[in-house]
Amino acid sequence: MSRTSERHTAMLNHLVTDGASAFKPAAALGEGRLTDWGHGWVKGRWQINPDFYLPDKTVFGGYIAALADHLLAIVAFTVLEENTERFRTANLQTTFFRPLTGEAVDLEARVINVSRRLINVEGDFLNGDGKIAARCSAAQSRRRVEAADAFPETPPNGSNAA
Repeated sequence: MSRTSERHTAMLNHLVTDGASAFKPAAALGEGRLTDWGHGWVKGRWQINPDFYLPDKTVFGGYIAALADHLLAIVAFTVLEENTERFRTANLQTTFFRPLTGEAVDLEARVINVSRRLINVEGDFLNGDGKIAARCSAAQSRRRVEAADAFPETPPNGSNAA
């Protein structure tokens, strides 16, 4: 049975209990919060910053793609088994099905496949009516760092980057 490393478990639990730091690099886009997670999946909610609405009160797709990169990184944390494992986004795709509207969006993401070098993930942005507004997918390129080269548990800027 696979397990999530202690380091990544602590990071994920922190994102659930301290929503203020969830999706920190995308914080300007609105308040994102991880609401639950398990091995291979995460759920969250994004309160959209109204400053980023287009004139018709829909969200610009580039903002969705930026948040998608963070969401898909967070779900990749769930399958990292060693504290020294890290990754980088190697490929990110976003498909839009309908305009993203409303004040809040539900987020769901899952791991599709894990190999020695890649973690394939996908996620959905759900409108208030539960319909998929956008689906994103990514390939995360795995790497390992030596303990001496590892980032501190909480970097100086407070983020918990992989």
